[in-house]
Amino acid sequence: MSDIEDNEWNMTLPAKTLLSVIKIAGSIAEDVICEGQEGGLLMNAVDASHVSMFNMVIGRYEEKKPSVRFGIELNGMHDAVSGFTKANKSQTDYVNLSYANTKLTMKMGTGTDACQPDVWETEVMLRCLDPHTIRKVTMPPVDLSAEAKNISGDKLAFALKKQKRFGDIAKFVLSKDKLEITTECENRTIASVVDTESLGLSEKTVEGRYSLSYLQPMAERIKKAANLTLKFDNDYPLWINWNEQSPWNNTGLEVSLDFMLAPRTEPEY
Repeated sequence: MSDIEDNEWNMTLPAKTLLSVIKIAGSIAEDVICEGQEGGLLMNAVDASHVSMFNMVIGRYEEKKPSVRFGIELNGMHDAVSGFTKANKSQTDYVNLSYANTKLTMKMGTGTDACQPDVWETEVMLRCLDPHTIRKVTMPPVDLSAEAKNISGDKLAFALKKQKRFGDIAKFVLSKDKLEITTECENRTIASVVDTESLGLSEKTVEGRYSLSYLQPMAERIKKAANLTLKFDNDYPLWINWNEQSPWNNTGLEVSLDFMLAPRTEPEY
């Protein structure tokens, strides 16, 4: 159990879920702010260029509840977990995270979807970063006129991977029944259409331009998401939201993501 008042925190979660979240966060930043609560973990960061930012939650997290706050280097967490995701189909690898006295202890063991390990087989200790040296960002309230719902993460990742071969600036155009993504470079153009349920649109369309250098790595790491929501407007940031049970295991643990990317204002091609 966690003892938030004594600045101590403890949580056990599936190793594949934690590793996948580390990879998602690592596409944006090397160091992140973590806030641990009873039954939940928040990771928060902004990239070095202040072009993109994200919040990612494993389990339950409420902004107003007391939490234990610490900074962590993602490479250390990745190295600890990446060699311990070898369970067969009838097993589930787990990681127990325990924070106290500026140190994060990670214990790894194998159980099942319904039962956590009886014995922790491996233990790694990481020295945490001073959270005051890493900027925590708050997602700004943005009133965007339209959103594209129920987008397959796999289809979005595949479309952006193709776009990246043609250039870096992709134009997103949302109409009533589809999201079209177009990239141009010199005398080459590629257009991809992603099926979506569009809300907030009548007969008009909205469009925005965004850098694939930031967007494509993120999309590649969330391609297992079943239902993504994209929100944007003319020359406004792109907001990606995802909230569902973890697709990396069957324990029922929820994960959520809020990712925001600044627009690129470019003249018409």
